[in-house]
Amino acid sequence: MRAAGARLIEVGLPDRLTACGVRDTEAWEIEDAIGERTAGILYLAGAHSPPSLASVVRVARAANVPVLVDAAAQLPPASNLRRYIDEGADLVVFSGGKGIGGPSASGILCGRRRLVASALLQQLDLDYRYEEWQPPVQLIDKREFRGVPRHGIGRACKVGKEQIVGLLTALNRFAAEDDSARNERLLRIATALVESLRHLPALRVEKIVDASHADLPLVQITVTPAAGSPDAAAIAARLRTATPAVHADATDADNGTLVLVPTCPEVEDVPAIRASFKAALTLGHG
Repeated sequence: MRAAGARLIEVGLPDRLTACGVRDTEAWEIEDAIGERTAGILYLAGAHSPPSLASVVRVARAANVPVLVDAAAQLPPASNLRRYIDEGADLVVFSGGKGIGGPSASGILCGRRRLVASALLQQLDLDYRYEEWQPPVQLIDKREFRGVPRHGIGRACKVGKEQIVGLLTALNRFAAEDDSARNERLLRIATALVESLRHLPALRVEKIVDASHADLPLVQITVTPAAGSPDAAAIAARLRTATPAVHADATDADNGTLVLVPTCPEVEDVPAIRASFKAALTLGHG
């Protein structure tokens, strides 16, 4: 947002998140913050993000400003592909990686046609004469332009053809698999990981459920290091440089917890992952 020229104004206080109270940002606070220079409202979606998107949309409609929803990590469930638009969002952004399983350097922007078209104009290769410029007619009416726009802020961030094809393939696969079937498949991988890792020293390994993402099965690893052995943060760092590399979620490493999200590996990859964990646990200790 800042790179595109916007100035971000944070509204309200996340009291519950910081354990300082029982409230979070409320819709009336967003309403009071809207001014004549407000270009839009950026809403970070979560399973239970306060205030509700519906209440934010009502405020935005009254002020005639668009709502952009950052839903990068909100897949699965697949129903979220349409949920935020159905709730009134003007633009929604999803990551092409994460739950969809496509290329990490890709994403999906959907919503109101003119706003998507505006974003598209910021990233197209516009080295054309007006006479030969043929933008996608379903998004852009060429007759509205006196000439071809100059390169925009998105030109340096373009996605390659290979990534586009990879994302579309991954999206089609994701949409074709219902949430229960996906979770059964991922549960098999998670179970295999638990069984493979649970006998390694200093690790307590268990399956957990991410209720905020359609009961996505995860593998939680609690590290209880002995004196002189690596802690969770050190293990995560070693795993990243292992062969093969394993990227664990180290968000809660300070509390000794690592999490594996089984969206990318297959069951046949589990022995190699175990080998990387074993090496990370013993590196420099014999």
